[in-house]
Amino acid sequence: MMISMPVAAKVKIISIAYSRALTAQMQRYDLTSSQAHIIGFLVENGGVAVRQHDIEASLGLKHPTVTGLLERLRLKGFVTFSEGSDRRCKTVSVTKKAAESYEDACRLIRQTDEELFGSLPPEKLSELSDILDAVIENARLTEKFCCKGGKSPC
Repeated sequence: MMISMPVAAKVKIISIAYSRALTAQMQRYDLTSSQAHIIGFLVENGGVAVRQHDIEASLGLKHPTVTGLLERLRLKGFVTFSEGSDRRCKTVSVTKKAAESYEDACRLIRQTDEELFGSLPPEKLSELSDILDAVIENARLTEKFCCKGGKSPC
């Protein structure tokens, strides 16, 4: 029997379960779920010259977290860095290795989603997705939950 808990705590439990399941699936590429999501973001945005700040803002991650994830991806051969017109602004591009693993990674992400949410009827899943989109937007609009207005020149 589940004890009563705040909705945010339930979302955290789902997030942890999803991360563990996806990381287990992504081991074949030596990637974590967070690294796979960054590769997905990069590929979906053209695969070249994406600013680190854009990754942070889109995925709701802080600068030090993204810096560490990108450095590990660079060491594994999935991304390269270059300097933009402003040397303080790092741009990130995917390598051929990342692009080649992208389609299989998308399949694994869809498979993990199906394992977690497959028992929900499509209309309930759509409703849940809409609700979560609204919560994400609330978080992005609320200074307390997001790192908005940072001092990054990028």
